[in-house]
Amino acid sequence: MRSSIYLCLCIAVLLTLSSCRLSQQPPSVTRPTPATTTQPAVEASSERDKILQEILDYQKRTGEDIESLAVAMRQGELAAPALEQDLDAARMLLRSVQDAANDQQLDTLLPLLHRLGPALRALEGDLPAAVVVRYMERALVVSQRYSGQEAINLMSSALLAARNTCQNSSFATLVPNVDGQLKSAKDNVDSAHLDRALPVIRQIIENAAAHASLTLMASCRASARGAEEAAHRQAWRVVQAELEQLDSELRKLEAEVRPAPAVTTEAPAAAPAAGETAVPGQEPTAGGQPPAPVPQPPAETTQPMQPATQ
Repeated sequence: MRSSIYLCLCIAVLLTLSSCRLSQQPPSVTRPTPATTTQPAVEASSERDKILQEILDYQKRTGEDIESLAVAMRQGELAAPALEQDLDAARMLLRSVQDAANDQQLDTLLPLLHRLGPALRALEGDLPAAVVVRYMERALVVSQRYSGQEAINLMSSALLAARNTCQNSSFATLVPNVDGQLKSAKDNVDSAHLDRALPVIRQIIENAAAHASLTLMASCRASARGAEEAAHRQAWRVVQAELEQLDSELRKLEAEVRPAPAVTTEAPAAAPAAGETAVPGQEPTAGGQPPAPVPQPPAETTQPMQPATQ
């Protein structure tokens, strides 16, 4: 949904700028005749009118003008993915928690641990597997609350959003392998076979929820709870051990979110062919002929240092 809004905003900004430029130009002497109007141009105009109407509807709902929408679009392009932002927030908060635990400052530690729990839950909610599960749970609710074409439309929208999450995610290793099941469920929903789609949707939830990324986050939350329980007992060694475990788990997730760049090794230099003599600092000549000798300056002769005369 956000990507479609951004697309609409891009088109709106371009159209606005184009309109301003056209209004400043003098009218053209030659005008196209009806014979030059093609069918693709008519279809493009219809699509443009549809997008503009969607933008107008969005402006009515939000009360935002075109300038603020353009700023929001630009900010969305420049911002890092939510998963990266929340991972950075959780790791920075964890460092503060560890510092407070090392200093055994209970009054400082407990409020930080209370903040760490929601930060970890936000991070977990950004994971592609969690997003897929969320959309599928919504689809199940729709199947029970609505009926007829309304249920079909809402369920199809949820399934499409889940497929977009799997196909467009920047974090390939964190995406659950459920795209084929999502396609099957959506095809059944679109053909009004909800009874066939529901078992597939439940299987998608089970498969996505078992993804390793969600198992890792469950372990992270357990470590945070263990540290908080130990802090109330002032069992500082246990607190530190739980926080070290949490730090290790977040590092594993960070390795998936920001994989290390591949190391490139230079190819070894080719060995000289038979009959060639490799000379340092010189390239072999064509045809395997050795290069001409470079004249060297005469060697300087050093005289032994004479003792000073009285």
